[in-house]
Amino acid sequence: METGAQQERTCGDTIDIPAAITVTVNAQENLVPCGVPVVLTISGTLQFTNGNKIDFPCGSWVYISSTGIVKKATAGGGNSTLISICGFIEWNAGDGVLTGMDTLGGHGSLPVTWLTIDAAMTGKNVLVSWSTGVEINNEYFDVMRSDDGMTFNKIGKVNGAGNSATTSYYSFTDISPLTGITYYKLNQVDYDGKNDVSHPVAIFNPGGSIGIDEIKVLPNPFSYEAKIIFSARQNYAAIAEIRNLGGQVCIRQPLNAMKGLNTFAIEKIANLTKGVYTLTISNIAGTSRPYGLIKK
Repeated sequence: METGAQQERTCGDTIDIPAAITVTVNAQENLVPCGVPVVLTISGTLQFTNGNKIDFPCGSWVYISSTGIVKKATAGGGNSTLISICGFIEWNAGDGVLTGMDTLGGHGSLPVTWLTIDAAMTGKNVLVSWSTGVEINNEYFDVMRSDDGMTFNKIGKVNGAGNSATTSYYSFTDISPLTGITYYKLNQVDYDGKNDVSHPVAIFNPGGSIGIDEIKVLPNPFSYEAKIIFSARQNYAAIAEIRNLGGQVCIRQPLNAMKGLNTFAIEKIANLTKGVYTLTISNIAGTSRPYGLIKK
């Protein structure tokens, strides 16, 4: 291909023909041996001399913008003057002048080529990072999280590169991570709404929050009966401890917490003498803040 000066063919690249620029194909351009997709964006003019063509590897795309033109440089037809992708003829000179907006391609391709995905603790946060080798029509990534590896919820969104044939690197920081084992995966979404999902990765968060929200004891003050009420973010085994003001453990009770709202009757609470106590709940991730109790 040339514009008056010879242009170098590149494999696995994104090639742009800017507006007001004409690129002439005056030889057989076979990019199939590259083995990796090529993305060509045309805002100017791509023209072919008689009998010449471009063969792109599978997964390649040609985007023709509103100002873009694909045509034969000379008059007349010619089925041997063409653009092919993955062996499919996308345009030939017999079709006439092709103007934008239009897209050629999509054969044998996925919207992204996943290279890596990882999750790591960074202080109290979780950093989810990933990279892609090729992106075609990629608008954004949904970052998904799960506490059981089956049901995932969206926790964030990261914009994609659109079209790229080079390695792209991304990251997302989960500033409110779950405790225990957590799973992350990515849902990649195209401009046309099509999607592709990555494989999940798992990480263990040992500290910070213990995954318990809003501990309450009712009634408080209490006399002979009371219940612990709290919301758990996942299933786990926990221990409830009631201590006196001297720090002595007066009651220690196992709790098999389930994800969602939990209610447990406090055992042997009638045996406590009148006074002020503190309640804490502990699991593998740590211990909650003390909750004040009054026995009347």
